[in-house]
Amino acid sequence: MSLESQLQQLKTKHKILDGAFQEFHKIVQGTQDVVSLVLKEQREYNGKTDYRLEALEKIASQHTRQLNKVEELLIQIVNNLAIR
Repeated sequence: MSLESQLQQLKTKHKILDGAFQEFHKIVQGTQDVVSLVLKEQREYNGKTDYRLEALEKIASQHTRQLNKVEELLIQIVNNLAIR
């Protein structure tokens, strides 16, 4: 095999490897874009979920205060009935 044909084979292999590398780079870039999009959507969803959770906690706190007031009133009623 002549030196020129060996050089041509190396150039061909280099082109093939370079093309494969370019395709691999495109795949990695596309995967990175998809992962970024998924993470962004998760952050947005978690933000909405956190807001809803805070609203539910606020409502639960209000209900707890109301139940405490009702409990106090019931204790007063029972005490007044016990005195009579």
